[in-house]
Amino acid sequence: MDGAECQAFDLDDVFVACEGLEITPTPDGCVVYDAAREKVHYLNPTAAVVYELCDGARSPRAICAFLAQAYGLDRQPVEATGDCLKTLIAEGLVRPCAKSFAEP
Repeated sequence: MDGAECQAFDLDDVFVACEGLEITPTPDGCVVYDAAREKVHYLNPTAAVVYELCDGARSPRAICAFLAQAYGLDRQPVEATGDCLKTLIAEGLVRPCAKSFAEP
């Protein structure tokens, strides 16, 4: 996916993991294998959490709030979360989707 396809998103958009990916948890994050593209992605612990939270119900705003609470941050990591999501989108690991009614 090129930069033109990875457009900005709203903090209230929602994302879901792309289909056909094999996820293997590791002590320091996870490994995501995309068999169709024969590509391996290594996600650090925070990126792995962001990836897991792309469940079709949580928005970037909700993901930021979760990360701030989970890591005991004084401020929500809006920029870092946005950068992470942009990378996950660009690498074909998550995609936008219609918002689920089952928001946690």
